[in-house]
Amino acid sequence: HSYCLPPNRNCKLLDSGVTDADKDLVVRLHNEYREKVALGRERHAGHLPSAANMMEMVIMSELFFLI
Repeated sequence: HSYCLPPNRNCKLLDSGVTDADKDLVVRLHNEYREKVALGRERHAGHLPSAANMMEMVIMSELFFLI
């Protein structure tokens, strides 16, 4: 993708428009759902077994420039 290319002086992309609060919300909501699935408490998808080693998600701010 173009974000990995060297800087282009004509590029006007300075900000993804996603605030730190937005990023925190995405991570928090994802991890709340992840925890339910990991503990075997998610029932909307039918019965799922609990996870043995499901790690929490952390944010990679660079990815928000790609959306």
